[in-house]
Amino acid sequence: MFTVVNNQARALSPSTMPPQIDDIRMLLRHPNTIQAAQLPPSAAALTMLPFPNEILLHCFSFMTLRALIACRCVCATWRSLVPLAELDPLRRRLLELYDTVINTSYFLETRPWIVAHLDSTFDREAYIATLEAQDPAIRVPPAFRLFILEWPALAAVQSLWPGLPLLDCRKSNIERKKGVNFIACTHPELSALTYKLGYPGVAFVPALLLWRNSGDSTDWLIFDDDRHPELSGKVFGITLRLDPDIVSYCEWGEGPEDRTDYHTLVRRGNYNDFVVYRDWIEYLQRMWRNLSICTPFGPVSRDVLPQHDVLVCLEGNDDFADRTHHDIPAPPWTRRAEPRFWQRLGMPG
Repeated sequence: MFTVVNNQARALSPSTMPPQIDDIRMLLRHPNTIQAAQLPPSAAALTMLPFPNEILLHCFSFMTLRALIACRCVCATWRSLVPLAELDPLRRRLLELYDTVINTSYFLETRPWIVAHLDSTFDREAYIATLEAQDPAIRVPPAFRLFILEWPALAAVQSLWPGLPLLDCRKSNIERKKGVNFIACTHPELSALTYKLGYPGVAFVPALLLWRNSGDSTDWLIFDDDRHPELSGKVFGITLRLDPDIVSYCEWGEGPEDRTDYHTLVRRGNYNDFVVYRDWIEYLQRMWRNLSICTPFGPVSRDVLPQHDVLVCLEGNDDFADRTHHDIPAPPWTRRAEPRFWQRLGMPG
């Protein structure tokens, strides 16, 4: 549960407020929070002494993201103490991202489509379990796991949330970006990307397709694999200049110092053909920041029209031919050993 506090939005005059603001604010409040606010204070509550700060800080360190968000709404003291608690580093970064998102001046403008299309039956644990069941030897990246289990769905960044419809948005706008939100697949399926193509040690690496647009650029989250720790947890944005299922790699010499180093790599490759994000949270930060970037044709569009959305059907592509940007352009991880896919590595079937 969580309550949104958006001081910037409150400062707007009624004439400048986006439509449906009151409805959205009410939806962003948990029902229990609303009910509790209507209860008269009890005598015990009025006389109970406050907890020592040390106990509060200790309790905060065990709380989920949504519990921390709710705790900051209890009183000014709790709000000031939450940042001082020894929080899990990933949870702290998600909390900071949440604050960035809801305190952005245009946050409320980005909510109507998400509020209208969220699937209230989405099962977070089942989503993670579906991914893990595809290979017990690989792990869901920690940042992504924590996000799926704890992030408030109503604060989704653009369309990057599994509990939203799988759609092809034909035009970027204030509520979501252009392309197909493959993260919203009902049954998420890991893909096999090609790594070190043309080099010794060529192999498949497990990845989840997050996004694909009509220009054939693809965003992939690489899953944790002990064989390739330099890739684990990173998000690769592969542009149309490269094959969409090949992870960029190069070796200029024979020494390890000459290989592509994804720990120190500039965010864009030397040839502007791919982007590497440290992890899922950094990727989300960039996606949210993109909303504030003005294009050469002006600011992001605020026109949200139903005809801009096209339903995506993943049926009928059993040969996994990359025909359109509605296809997943890589073989399934669970079928990577089939000869027709194995040959992609330059090896005999």
